[in-house]
Amino acid sequence: PMKLKRILSLALSGVLAVSLMTGCFGGGGKSDAINRSSTVASALNGAVSSVSFKTNNSDLNKAVSTIADSLTANQAKQNGAVDTGSIIQSTARQITGYDNMTVGEPWSTRTDVGEYNFVRIFVYDAENSAYDTEGEVMDAVAPKIKMMNLNETKDNGTYTNSYKGYVSAYEVEVGTEEEPASAWVIGVALTQTVKAKAK
Repeated sequence: PMKLKRILSLALSGVLAVSLMTGCFGGGGKSDAINRSSTVASALNGAVSSVSFKTNNSDLNKAVSTIADSLTANQAKQNGAVDTGSIIQSTARQITGYDNMTVGEPWSTRTDVGEYNFVRIFVYDAENSAYDTEGEVMDAVAPKIKMMNLNETKDNGTYTNSYKGYVSAYEVEVGTEEEPASAWVIGVALTQTVKAKAK
């Protein structure tokens, strides 16, 4: 009897471990999400000269894939940068540990020395004819980054601001056969380094 209990206990532990792993690592998620990070980074780099965007930020990649995996059909209807207080943006902040990134308006030269990280999520309805191609989506995202005028912040004579850019992007199906829905989920992150110039 003791041997049987031990075997049953081990078997149940194994089942529980597999269940937890499935829950933690996305089992049952949207396996048809397509990673578009490289092509989106290329398009963004072609349109924005103030910062070079790469795709090797593992925290950002995890955040965007998590958001894409859990996106609802209603959330897919958004077109643009998501609200900073939304569950989508909160998820990105929680996973990356970054602050909200203000887009679509000019930044000024930061003067408190240090390194700062920012993130913003964009969602576009791929069923909308205005955003059903990668080019159309990038035509919407790139101006928001350009309007930040990062080149103008890089040197004010006393302090320098330098930037590293990261992007992660997925195209995902979130609807049903009866009600198709799909979306682009794009995460843009910046690392801003502030230094005082030598006197």
